[in-house]
Amino acid sequence: MRNKKSSRIFGSLLIAILLVIAGIGFWQKENIYAFWQSRNYTSEELEKKIELSKEELEKKLEEKYPNLQVKDISIEDEKKIMNNQLSLEEVQDKYEIPAVDIDNQEKKQVKNNINQTKVGKNQVDVSQSLKAEKTSKNQQEIEKKQKEDDIIAEHIGKMYGLKAQYLAEIGRLQGVAKEEYIKGDGKISKKEIAYKYAAKVGKLEKVCDQDVENVLSSLQTKLKELEADTDIIDILRSAYYEEKNAKKAYYMSKM
Repeated sequence: MRNKKSSRIFGSLLIAILLVIAGIGFWQKENIYAFWQSRNYTSEELEKKIELSKEELEKKLEEKYPNLQVKDISIEDEKKIMNNQLSLEEVQDKYEIPAVDIDNQEKKQVKNNINQTKVGKNQVDVSQSLKAEKTSKNQQEIEKKQKEDDIIAEHIGKMYGLKAQYLAEIGRLQGVAKEEYIKGDGKISKKEIAYKYAAKVGKLEKVCDQDVENVLSSLQTKLKELEADTDIIDILRSAYYEEKNAKKAYYMSKM
């Protein structure tokens, strides 16, 4: 019986967010669309949409950055985070993003090629010189690509870290709302509880959105400094909002 109450109160809480969340324009459209999805898709279908959103981003990253080693938090672990069954420290350990490194043999060969360009003190071997120049350029391209991958991995890791942090906080608020409702023993309505915590969750969402935009802005700046492609910015931004809206719709559908 308590689990059913918990499900209903959390659903009401998210519906209230739709009504009181700060902002106009984009914010309204975003919430209306999430609400529409919650009324037209089952929770199973919406969970599948979340999973597909994750898979699509992973596929795009693999195609564009094959050496990028970064892993998103699974749907199962996201639920555990919200239910306080998985700590932020455990998430960080489990989904640690390793530094991208080029093949050691390739680096060794590049170094050997550069060393081979050395000739006598008063002699210049034109052929060796040309090879050295070509090798140097290849090395620069390899190092540039490695740096680009490192920068992208670092910022994606920050986005996943933010997701874990805010999911944990929403889960904490959910727990507080459940406890207050149960302790109220019917004296406090679900609607009152929902509105009480809706503003907090709405504010939390806005802060999270801004934090994500700050990460994307930092990524864009660093990629431009490197004179690298910045298409990844739109890919990550689109994936973030798509997954977030699907999550909203999922929890709304559970009420």
